[in-house]
Amino acid sequence: MPTFGERSKVYPFTTENLAGYMCDLKLEGKKVLTITCSGDHILNSFFYGAEEVVGFDINTLALLFSELKIKAIQRLDFEDFKSYFLIGNEQTMSSEIYSHLRSWLSKDCVNFFDNIYKKYNNDGEQIRKSKLFNKRFDINELRISSNPYLHSNFSYAKTKTNLSEKNVKFINCNVNDLSSKLEGSFDIIILSNLADYAQAIFPEETNYLESFCKEVVLSLKKRLNPNGIICAAYVYDARDKEEYRSLIDNPKLRQEIFGSLGMIYQEKRFKCIVPGKENKHDLVALLKI
Repeated sequence: MPTFGERSKVYPFTTENLAGYMCDLKLEGKKVLTITCSGDHILNSFFYGAEEVVGFDINTLALLFSELKIKAIQRLDFEDFKSYFLIGNEQTMSSEIYSHLRSWLSKDCVNFFDNIYKKYNNDGEQIRKSKLFNKRFDINELRISSNPYLHSNFSYAKTKTNLSEKNVKFINCNVNDLSSKLEGSFDIIILSNLADYAQAIFPEETNYLESFCKEVVLSLKKRLNPNGIICAAYVYDARDKEEYRSLIDNPKLRQEIFGSLGMIYQEKRFKCIVPGKENKHDLVALLKI
């Protein structure tokens, strides 16, 4: 399992099946706080009609890449966007397309990607294959199927329209400090699979999942609006097993700890998209006020 820091590898697209559960969050007109990662949680939030989205991440590179991705969807048509970000295209990370986007990016984003293009002699394919990216499950069909905003030209255009004239606020911080960095409150909070890394966040704790819930989840609960929802965990291949790689994968322990937080706890299951596990199911753990 990878560890995350201020300059970790960037995920070009989500490894989660966001199409499996985001449709049920009723995001229309809502204010959303979400982990940034690849930027796909942000883009899909706007596809489903979110009014405002704040992205957070400890990884500075993820924030810069997500800025590029957001500006790209605002400025490129559907085919050019796919050609630029998906693998195996003549225009993959094309320097020509980047030059078109460059004037719309922040100074920090321009400085970073200018250096990347210089390092790789403007060879977009080499950039996409470089150590900058985490290429786990980097299969175009999976990238498209898991992201509703990429399902069709119509869904892409809808996302582009919903993003029009909107700025996404980014917060670069550790999740332990997130609550103190926030302004206002939110209707939906999406933590992705951060619970997978609870042991790394709380290395001194035996029951690190409980510590994650008390220190992170409950601190964010204070930032929820009435009827708000926290997507507290994403669990891959959620089934009973003889051994669990992490506490969050243990269904009995997961339900016991999340069920003790004074919120309504539910689990939504949906199709797993991990290659070789298509007949399995993932789940998202939902906490509701």
